[in-house]
Amino acid sequence: MKHAFYMLALLFVVNVSFAQNVEILGDLKLVNGTQGAGKFLMSDAAGNSNWLTSDRILIESLKLKKGGIQRLLDWGIDPLTMWQNGVRADSIYGKIINPGGGLQVNLYPAFVYFIDTLDINPSWKWLAAVQYPSPYTGSGSWVWGCSGTAIPGAQGENFLDGIQNTTDRLAGCTATNTAFSFGSGIAPTGFSMASKADAAMIIQNAVITGTWNLTFPTTPHWTSTEGTGVDEATKVWAISNTGVLTLQNKTATSVGLAFKGFSTMQ
Repeated sequence: MKHAFYMLALLFVVNVSFAQNVEILGDLKLVNGTQGAGKFLMSDAAGNSNWLTSDRILIESLKLKKGGIQRLLDWGIDPLTMWQNGVRADSIYGKIINPGGGLQVNLYPAFVYFIDTLDINPSWKWLAAVQYPSPYTGSGSWVWGCSGTAIPGAQGENFLDGIQNTTDRLAGCTATNTAFSFGSGIAPTGFSMASKADAAMIIQNAVITGTWNLTFPTTPHWTSTEGTGVDEATKVWAISNTGVLTLQNKTATSVGLAFKGFSTMQ
């Protein structure tokens, strides 16, 4: 009975108001499921406290401020981490990732257009897109290439099909002075040209609802998706700045939309 009364007293003391501050001699230990090594204790507006990582503190302090999301990216906090810590995806789409060489793209700016919240590919947690040739390296446009030649396998039109389309296009058409041969294969090196679905998502997430102002060029941008049937050898899908997809002749000149997936900032 004595022990029962003691426990009851502990429960009631929670609601007692003190006339002065509580002083704790020794260490304070708060175990509420958020604890972890190297974390900081932070309270919300109601005074409730949780343990937060330094990244989370930075995100919380900047996510609603003008230019805050871009600043977080510049500091190396990746898009998925921001999304996992309460930043809306459409606030991240269209932002520039490490301009000036951070992603091995030299002067090409990379733009976030997809965050993998469904584990579509564990090694591709978020995707960056870049328009090429970049306005930062001069203007110009190229033919898609190999008009009259059907490229086996380059008809993929779904999300991430641009990877295989690009591989098949480079293997099946080695013509120079084409969109695919600009630079070392794809410009910038290591990126793939977007498929129809890839391009539509880039335009939607990084242009229409994002902050990427795609003004170069005014003509439709190449995708890597060839036409089918009678159009396979001579036409390819292209997309406008507003997301309209049309079949264009391979002999037309334009630029393309390239993308690459990353799991961490590089």
